[in-house]
Amino acid sequence: MQIIQGGRGRGRYLVSSKDSGILVEFIEQSSDDASLSLLDTRGPTESPHTALFDMPHETAVLLSLEFKDQGDLRIEPDLPAKVFGGWTQ
Repeated sequence: MQIIQGGRGRGRYLVSSKDSGILVEFIEQSSDDASLSLLDTRGPTESPHTALFDMPHETAVLLSLEFKDQGDLRIEPDLPAKVFGGWTQ
């Protein structure tokens, strides 16, 4: 799992869970927070396993600490895919 570093600015972060119900609940709650922007989900529409958010780096740090304590959700930076030893854009 990638380390989330705080700081100024925003980034794209993947939020996932083995329990789609917990993820759906987080997605619904996140709509109340203007700093979180849902960009996409992966998995069946009614039971996604991963959500892509744009959010402040500091929010990602706070969520990672919260998720670590609860153990139901996971957050990590959305990094470019690695192809043949190099990074793609």
